[in-house]
Amino acid sequence: MSMERNPDAENRNSGFRLQVSRRRPVGYGRQAGLPRRSSSPCEEAKTGFTLVELLVTIGIIAILASILLPALTAAARKGEITRARMDMSQIVSAIKSYNREYGIWPVPTSNGYQDRTFGDRNNPQGAEYTMNVVMDILRAIPRAPGNVNGTNNVRKIVFLEIPPKSMEGTDKDGDTYKEDDGYYLDPWGNPYVITMDTEFDGEIGVCCLGGNAYTDIVNLSPSKDATFPDLGVGVMSYGPEPDKPGSLLYSWGAK
Repeated sequence: MSMERNPDAENRNSGFRLQVSRRRPVGYGRQAGLPRRSSSPCEEAKTGFTLVELLVTIGIIAILASILLPALTAAARKGEITRARMDMSQIVSAIKSYNREYGIWPVPTSNGYQDRTFGDRNNPQGAEYTMNVVMDILRAIPRAPGNVNGTNNVRKIVFLEIPPKSMEGTDKDGDTYKEDDGYYLDPWGNPYVITMDTEFDGEIGVCCLGGNAYTDIVNLSPSKDATFPDLGVGVMSYGPEPDKPGSLLYSWGAK
């Protein structure tokens, strides 16, 4: 039996299909991945820290700082002491190299005479015995009183170079040093102190250290007289706390 096509029914079915295809999915028009905005007043009010939370956080930070600060300070001081020892070792090596080259010590006039100690600009022995005098000779700088016209380093050999940052600072007495002054300063702003065996008797005799440093030297010396046998040169630093016993650093021995 043949079935006749009903145009009106087909039109109604096709219209229904068009209406279904035009339906939009739920959530259409909202950006993907974004959560729905909460309408709860409590949730909207929970922003930032409360005062109690802020105080607790500050307290924790303060406790951590009190624990870490001493450790950081100790580590920094240890680094400064290590640097001072390296500087002193460098100075000793430069002086010994000069001695091998010339057969004398890098001093202006005291070879063959009593041992001298070269220190800061307040050295009671006088301006001729400040440590920059030795530095001028080792650096081949023709300057009075240590190396007038280059006479104490006639071959103009540079035995030592000083980092510019180690030539500027303020020492324990409040004296300020500039690069042009020619001093080699330790990490705490004090000039290194140098003693050489200018008497050529196989030992060095240290003098003219200020404060507790000389007491430290006397206590360190075998005969308690600030002399050290079997040493040709010794370099010292007042250390991190010059006003306290035991701060002195020196280029020989374990410390």
